[in-house]
Amino acid sequence: MIITTNTKELLTPLLKLQGAIASNPVLPILENFLFEIGGGKLKISATDLEVWMTMEIPLMTDGELKVAIPAKIIVDTLKAYPNQPLKMDFSEEGKCKLKANRSKKSFAVEIGEDFPQRPQSDGENSIMDGEVLLTHLTKCAPFVSTDSLRPSLCGVHFALNGSMKTVATDAHQLSLVESEYEGIETNFILPIKGVKLLQNNLKGVEVSFTKTRSHAIFENGGMFMAIQLVDARFPDYNAVIPEDNPIVAKLSKHDLTGALKRTLTYCNKTTNQGIFHFSEGELKITAQDLDFSNESEEIISCECNEELRIGFNVKFAIKELDSMEEDEVFLNMSTPSRAAILTNGNEGDIRLLMPVMLSN
Repeated sequence: MIITTNTKELLTPLLKLQGAIASNPVLPILENFLFEIGGGKLKISATDLEVWMTMEIPLMTDGELKVAIPAKIIVDTLKAYPNQPLKMDFSEEGKCKLKANRSKKSFAVEIGEDFPQRPQSDGENSIMDGEVLLTHLTKCAPFVSTDSLRPSLCGVHFALNGSMKTVATDAHQLSLVESEYEGIETNFILPIKGVKLLQNNLKGVEVSFTKTRSHAIFENGGMFMAIQLVDARFPDYNAVIPEDNPIVAKLSKHDLTGALKRTLTYCNKTTNQGIFHFSEGELKITAQDLDFSNESEEIISCECNEELRIGFNVKFAIKELDSMEEDEVFLNMSTPSRAAILTNGNEGDIRLLMPVMLSN
């Protein structure tokens, strides 16, 4: 069989699918892309057995073929070509011959039937708004833990029950996003690798979602992704979110972020502690590193209904502010020993900022 396409049209999906291929796969066949040709389409798949991705491109051919193609060879070859017509000849068993203008290449391929079967969606489907889902993932992904000894924190927790609520925490910070949703009611933890691949491949249109016992399956404009779920129980995050927060500070995100970035250089490098002194018209942020005799003081405008002196990790505070879009933000607080809630005024979009104990 000979198929005709062009280098850019083929390379574009391969670069996206490459993220699903492990650097040291447990099975040699997983170093390949699976090419399935039929019905006027080329269906390309890649998997590391934790994430399975499939994308489709149209082809002008009536034949059928299933073959495994070495990922590194095909990607590196296509990267070196300008955008031009490309012929792939599979007429010789166990071989693929490439021809682009006067360039010819040949490499070995494997039997497509040896490639693992992809998970199948066999249950009820729900429709998600792609932009909304992308917003949830973007706001939660930075707060996923990297501690492999705590697998329950190594992903984004989804709670679908009349609304879509996503939560991520590394035990020091927490992000919670909630939006409207109607569909399957379920709970699961999506691992961070799957989260990042899903972020990179959402096209902002409707996403079909279903869940099996072990996988979450998303389909979006010709893209299929099955992600193996984290087999663990997510901690009770509601227990750490304070409910009574009478002290409210209204701030400019731009001003606060700038002050914190200037402060971070002068913080103790172990604690990154900054002392926040809220009063009616201003916020004074101080920091010092006694080991190097470094000190910093920043004062910015602030509307606050009560005076409070509290310590926060400046590096964490910057990270949380960077994950928020609006310039007007609110810090809801109670005492120096309890967590503060950072919001944009929307109760369905919060960050939890843990306090750093003050020495005096």
